[in-house]
Amino acid sequence: MKTGAIVILFAVAVVALALDPPVWDPAFQVSFKENMTTPVIGSGTTEGVMYYDSTKNTYRLDRKNGRYDRYCGSVKKFVDTPCSHIVTPDGLRFLYFSEKRYCCYCCASSHGCGLTKRDWVANGGFQGYEPQPDRPDVQLEKWLIQGLQQNLYYCRADNRRPYKIDMQPNDVITFDYDTYKSYVEDPNVFNLPAECDPDATCPFLSVCTPLRSGFKF
Repeated sequence: MKTGAIVILFAVAVVALALDPPVWDPAFQVSFKENMTTPVIGSGTTEGVMYYDSTKNTYRLDRKNGRYDRYCGSVKKFVDTPCSHIVTPDGLRFLYFSEKRYCCYCCASSHGCGLTKRDWVANGGFQGYEPQPDRPDVQLEKWLIQGLQQNLYYCRADNRRPYKIDMQPNDVITFDYDTYKSYVEDPNVFNLPAECDPDATCPFLSVCTPLRSGFKF
């Protein structure tokens, strides 16, 4: 290995030791674009909005098209239609299809389906800095979180707000920084639609069934 490469690796290691992993704001909302690939269903793109409030232990993610999401796409197969993930304060995750007026209970926090923790990057390893593709003057922190799959998380170095989550090899969410708010404008967005009932579980042939049985994807 050349001397220059050794120096760079040493410098990254020193920064990593001094840098605490990023932590999400207690509450926020932000628009995003997403590229997904799901076995059998195929590949596609969509956009949407994420709403997050750890103070109320609740979360909602709206996709304009849920066809390629592994959860939504396993319920309404090969259908282009909006789909929302809604996590209630008691840890239940519902899949809501607004245009279809259909909702089903998927899984719970006991199955690993609850609210993402603010410090979910805590066990991640710092991988260095990269320029933001559309803003070379903005530096991004890059973190590796190893789970059942490799997850790369990018946040802005100046304020540590989220920029991108790359859930390799099949799902990339890129957040629109200009839409970011460190609060949720309308708390009613977390209200569970009337169609949602814990007794109305998602179809047997969906990813929700193995999740409720303890299977980890």
